[in-house]
This record gives sequence, C-alpha cells and structure tokens, in this order.
Amino acid sequence: MANGAKTVDVCRKHGISDATFYKYKAKYGGMDVSDARKLKALEVTLPR
Repeated sequence: MANGAKTVDVCRKHGISDATFYKYKAKYGGMDVSDARKLKALEVTLPR
C-alpha cells in the first residue's frame, strides 16, 4: 500500500477479503476517479 502497510492488514482493517481487494484492483486499478465514476453510472443505467 502507499504507506508501506501490507495488503492483508489493510483488508482486515476494512473488513474485506484479499480476493475482494484484488478483484477490485483488477477492475479499477488503472482508472482515474472520473473514469470509475463514469463506469459506475453506466452500470447503474444498464443493469444485467
């Protein structure tokens, strides 16, 4: 993590699993905040 914390510790602090962290990282890792907001808005308007 940015300040040197281990992934396991950060996940535990936020109550998520390692798998969830890596899933979100794979999906949103390379995006800017504006891109993530656009994707979220699109997912809301076009449900599966």
